[in-house]
Amino acid sequence: MKFNIGDLVVFQKPHMSSYEWRRDPEPYVTAIVMEKSNHRRENKTEYKFYNVHAANGQKYWDIREDRLAILAAVKD
Repeated sequence: MKFNIGDLVVFQKPHMSSYEWRRDPEPYVTAIVMEKSNHRRENKTEYKFYNVHAANGQKYWDIREDRLAILAAVKD
């Protein structure tokens, strides 16, 4: 997995329409990774998802790995 629990990430708010994108002054969310999981399809393609907790207290579920960008990483 690319991200670890505790990493600080940024991503675009999910499911925004182009109208919402133009009207929202802050379309990006800063959050901390709380959980990670893999989902495997019948064709054996594996997808990596993360559950994150945003700075404003909102939780976002099943954010795809390719939608996240790292701001700060937790050192093991």
